[in-house]
Amino acid sequence: MSKKIWILRWVFDPIHEGHHSNMMSSISWLKLDLLNIIVKFLWEKDPNTSIQQRIDMIHLQIWETDKIKVIKQNIQWHLMHLLELKQQYKGCKIINTCWSDKINRELKVYWQKWDIVGVLYRPEFWFPSDMEDIAKFFGIDLIKIYPEFSSSSTFIRKELIKNRDNKPNWLNYKVYNYIIENDLYIPNHFSFKEYEKYWNNFIQFVNSFYPSLNLHDLEIPNFNVLQHKDAWKEKFINYIVKEKKLEQDELVFFVNNALKFKM
Repeated sequence: MSKKIWILRWVFDPIHEGHHSNMMSSISWLKLDLLNIIVKFLWEKDPNTSIQQRIDMIHLQIWETDKIKVIKQNIQWHLMHLLELKQQYKGCKIINTCWSDKINRELKVYWQKWDIVGVLYRPEFWFPSDMEDIAKFFGIDLIKIYPEFSSSSTFIRKELIKNRDNKPNWLNYKVYNYIIENDLYIPNHFSFKEYEKYWNNFIQFVNSFYPSLNLHDLEIPNFNVLQHKDAWKEKFINYIVKEKKLEQDELVFFVNNALKFKM
């Protein structure tokens, strides 16, 4: 009999008590053997914080146990698994019908690799018809979940903008202190001029080791006024990979070298 392994995958920008409640109730309600937590990358959204900052906040909110695991990940991890997905399922009808920004593309690989029997999803965020197609294709179960608390990461970010001296409801104290100490979710903390300078220096750095990419024809990605500087490099790497359609060896070469950029 297969172990009951499920995936809970959100942006966690930041993690809050609603996330935690859903994790614990899912383990109890579904009698799970393991709940894998994966932080969403840049395919669906433009996170305000880096992958590492969001993982740090998750570890402040929850304790990993034999029932809960936070999957170790970074930008290389996400890009390599996307590449593997494209290779493994090239030409599959299910990919053609569900290849959209709303679908967690990389997840399709894990559903087969890890003997996963189901996935939790929130109907307001995913297309139910696409999810049903995916479930049928992979032979997995779907469980629709609805937040136990009427809160969201977006609401918490708005509260922090209005008043950073008061901890928003449903935000863990340790997570709140981390946010304050690291100057997260502050509007206009970095100016567009700083962002533009970072972009130009990044392009110059990439051209030094990969001049054939010809990056000077790319427009600068949209400036997110809440985005922390630590997330800019991840954003630019992802943007170039998508725009230049890098694959296999060229993607590995580009990402490994681009991550060395410092400013």
